Amino acid sequence: MVAAALLAVIFRPAFHIVPWAAVAFVPALLLAFAVRFMLEWTLALSAFWTTSFPVELLMGRLSFPQAATGLAVQAAWLAACLLFIRVVWRAGVRMYSAVGA
Repeated sequence: MVAAALLAVIFRPAFHIVPWAAVAFVPALLLAFAVRFMLEWTLALSAFWTTSFPVELLMGRLSFPQAATGLAVQAAWLAACLLFIRVVWRAGVRMYSAVGA
């Protein structure tokens, strides 16, 4: 907090708040919180499954078809995540290039 106050004194930022943007800020913040929560919750669920699967496989609780299905599901999730990361990365680079160009 002290650092923020010090930076404000040094750089003297000027805020020009538009009324509609101030009103839109509240739902935008709540929606951002909800999206982040859902992403983290989904990640936590997948992390639970991905850690329990190898343990059950090692303990011999899975048959060969179950193990093959589990490995295929993990590979599919990995491929989907890599594809998603690639799409998001390209969109981010495009946005950054458009702003910085």
